[in-house]
Amino acid sequence: MNVEVKRGGCGCGGCLASLFSVGLTAGIGIVVLGVLLAMPRGGSDAVLVAMAQCPAVTAAMGSPLRVSKWSMGCGEESSGGGSGNAQWTISVQGPKQGASVSYAASYLANEPWDVQRAVVSLDDGTTVTAVPCEGGGGSVPGTKPHRGGGGERDGKAGKRR
Repeated sequence: MNVEVKRGGCGCGGCLASLFSVGLTAGIGIVVLGVLLAMPRGGSDAVLVAMAQCPAVTAAMGSPLRVSKWSMGCGEESSGGGSGNAQWTISVQGPKQGASVSYAASYLANEPWDVQRAVVSLDDGTTVTAVPCEGGGGSVPGTKPHRGGGGERDGKAGKRR
């Protein structure tokens, strides 16, 4: 008795490999989305304003300051009932050097974010307290996260004009 066996198609091995590839791609997408959603938002603009107004920080880092492009940050943010709190550590870059900034900020109702504390750990190993500012200089509450509407801020206590 002669039995003829035909081979062809992808078989179970090919189908399993395809399913594995789709699952892997989906898993990577979920991780990337999670990282993007975990990036700091609450108070990061306000801490940049406060840092820029502290002479000790601008002397060490230069100006302008910006949150590093790939700063994932580490911390937490909570909001509800018209108020919010944030505690983050983010990476900030200036023309002279970069830094890791740990800060605490909050807001109430329609007021801008207010930074209560900001400590700047510079890449050269030194630490500068930005809020309250070492050596004088003021810290100013920054901008509230964009929630629609617009309005320009005058830079004085973050109030709208």
